[in-house]
Amino acid sequence: MDANRLPRLWLLNIGNEVALGSKAIHYTPSRLVRQMRRDLSALPAFFAGDNPLDAVWIEDGLPSLPERSCLPARQCYTTKQLLQADFDTPFQLELWGREPSLVQQLIRHYPELFDKKIIPPTTKQLPNSFFDRTLTASFLKEWDIPTPSIINNDQELKRFANELSQDKFVIKQPFSSSGRGIHLVNSKEYSKVRCKYPLIAEPYYEKVSDWAIEYTIEGNKYICKEALSHFYTDHFRYIGNTVCSQEMLLQRLTNEVGSSIIEHVVEAHKKFLLREVVPYYQGPVGIDMMSYRKGNTLCLHPFVEINIRHTMGSVAERLFSHYGYNDKEYFLQIEHLPSLEEEGNNPCEKPYFDSNGRLISGKMWLSGRDETSRFGASLSALP
Repeated sequence: MDANRLPRLWLLNIGNEVALGSKAIHYTPSRLVRQMRRDLSALPAFFAGDNPLDAVWIEDGLPSLPERSCLPARQCYTTKQLLQADFDTPFQLELWGREPSLVQQLIRHYPELFDKKIIPPTTKQLPNSFFDRTLTASFLKEWDIPTPSIINNDQELKRFANELSQDKFVIKQPFSSSGRGIHLVNSKEYSKVRCKYPLIAEPYYEKVSDWAIEYTIEGNKYICKEALSHFYTDHFRYIGNTVCSQEMLLQRLTNEVGSSIIEHVVEAHKKFLLREVVPYYQGPVGIDMMSYRKGNTLCLHPFVEINIRHTMGSVAERLFSHYGYNDKEYFLQIEHLPSLEEEGNNPCEKPYFDSNGRLISGKMWLSGRDETSRFGASLSALP
């Protein structure tokens, strides 16, 4: 049976990079990652593929999604419901990102599901360079941009700080994502760094805005440019995405850095992916970029990091295709939730949809919540 034709059962394993870097035989995600996976587990119901039989595997006990009578959300199943239900065809399990230890754990705990109802994804190990941030240095060797340095001990960190012409720099931990494991360091206070080696160190840039290009690798040589993404961070941590037409996003980035550099970057990305990624992997890939100020000029950093997984940029693009108007702008946000009492004192604007289910105004929640929820996802129509 062709796995590509099967309906997919989506499972949101956010934070998978940490698992890939762990040497533990039985890896357990941190409490924060477990909380996010639980609270946001229904999010794929709003961006899953076009197959109406696609479904989403959610946490047991997750509160119901908000009213969604106008929304083409996919069916959500808890583990108990999957065990009890009968399906005409098996599901292909679709993870947010590669995590062999999780797949093995699920097969071990629910053998009856994987006997007939679910086909697991490959557990083949990918090169560590896909997740430890070293691919960035490989790409930038051909550009007039300083390459990140791998720091293995205190002496190497001291040398990097002393040779730097700036008064601050950035360190990143391998096998991390979404801003976790990234710190800004004062060059004169490098000795205060309290992180495990190895680390990735790179110059500090006067960033103007964050961007990404989302690609899909299909087959062994086909790469398609899926979407341009404009996202926001606070102290390196992901906050949310602009959700609007691709034409609006491209015009905005063009106004900052010009069209020729964007075209050049896309071509360079594709050549790099063909050489470094395609031989080992098929699926979604996101390459983060940023515009930054260099003197009086705005420049485009073509490759801040690579994400070998689904990304919030691709989620934003699919949400727009489902719920957006071409001339409107929206904001996709992952946020820390206030308590239910605090939320009651500050109710958000109710969402209004047209007859086709497109968001006219207000805030549309993409996750349910209860008294134990700490994270929420939403799509807001901007004025």
